[in-house]
Amino acid sequence: MVDALARALRLSPAEHRHLRALSGLPDLSEHEDTDDSRLQRLVDALMPNLAVVHDGRLDFVVWNAAFARIRVDPAELPADRRNLLWWMFTDERTRAMMPRWEPAARAILGQFRALVGRTPDDPHLNALVAALAEASPQFRTWWQDYPVQDFRASTIYPRPPCRRPREPGRLPAAPGREPRPADGRPPPRHRRRPRPHRNPA
Repeated sequence: MVDALARALRLSPAEHRHLRALSGLPDLSEHEDTDDSRLQRLVDALMPNLAVVHDGRLDFVVWNAAFARIRVDPAELPADRRNLLWWMFTDERTRAMMPRWEPAARAILGQFRALVGRTPDDPHLNALVAALAEASPQFRTWWQDYPVQDFRASTIYPRPPCRRPREPGRLPAAPGREPRPADGRPPPRHRRRPRPHRNPA
């Protein structure tokens, strides 16, 4: 009850601890690292699958090595930019890897709009909106449309990066078939050399 009241009043960590002390409850600050450690063990156990956990502001909390390698390593982002919206709208590599980036970005933006509407005085969210509007013309344009959407689970299939460039003038071949030249003509057939005839002794 006390913790729910602290969240409803948007108390600072110090105010939250003071309220718990007045209520005769133990200080939870000693267990904060333990909670994160449990989440970290959870996402690590999902390897080699990608896994990440966000908080109520869509900030990155914990992630596993597969997510850091394939999508993004939040540890490399500035502390105030470790956020799903910031990553989605400002990371060009993310956009290139997602064939359906626009509907995914619009969906997350609608969810974020609903989140901001529930906590309009949150300075962290307001600062994030201002920074995104300055950094991303796409965000700035869509934000003015006032999108609102409830959270809905979805599956995203990222496009794997191309490791080796295709040879110029060659078209991709179907499995088990020879590649065709760029003009589309079938490759020349090589005649099998006749075997020498041997008379039986």
